[in-house]
Amino acid sequence: MNKITYAINQNGELIYVDNVPNGSECHCVCPACHEKMVAKNNGKIRMHHFAHISGTECVNGYETMKHLLAKEIITETRLIPWIDRNRYTPIPSVRMIKETEHTINNIKIIPDITAWIQTTPNLFLPIFIEIYVTHKTDEEKLSLIKSAGIPAIEIDLSKSNAQTKEELMNDIYNPQNLKILNATIGKQFIPQIQVIQQYLATRLLQSYAGRFTTRNHRSPYKSNRLYKRYHYSRKR
Repeated sequence: MNKITYAINQNGELIYVDNVPNGSECHCVCPACHEKMVAKNNGKIRMHHFAHISGTECVNGYETMKHLLAKEIITETRLIPWIDRNRYTPIPSVRMIKETEHTINNIKIIPDITAWIQTTPNLFLPIFIEIYVTHKTDEEKLSLIKSAGIPAIEIDLSKSNAQTKEELMNDIYNPQNLKILNATIGKQFIPQIQVIQQYLATRLLQSYAGRFTTRNHRSPYKSNRLYKRYHYSRKR
């Protein structure tokens, strides 16, 4: 049985079992049920892991840990698995946001991760990333993604037995675990991309790219009529 090797610490962050004090002094909780955990990292024979303080096993603990850790890895690496012309080619991202609600063309979608890539000096494209651990992307959500015309992928980690961050990273960037859900950009969505990304270029991407200035990009709020015609919103 796979063990829980990452738990949630007092700061709400995933932490590896070897990076906390042994026993209940770790002050961690289960990623799934949030019961207090005990760190078992003092032995030399058995694999180090977290256990529930009650002694019971959480059915969803490991799977939830894997899902949360995968999102953390992808947002840290900023690399999007992708297949272009039948060739596996990870794409660098300038920004990634976890579990943000998007309303595009009156369609509400909450992907596991929204990644933004730069396609031209003034244009940035969103890609939705879904992580499959216990449930595949359902047909309703896939239909919404295609209707909005947003590129999207699914990373299949359902068979992964990873116990460390390094092991899970190998599974995430294994081409065999990648499925392209949608590779087509909707025609109605292209004007929205242009408007949204002018705003991102001036307000958000300076800290990431280091070469964007407000003088190089016009704000969509002042004179861009497309912004009035197309609606985009996201929860913060």
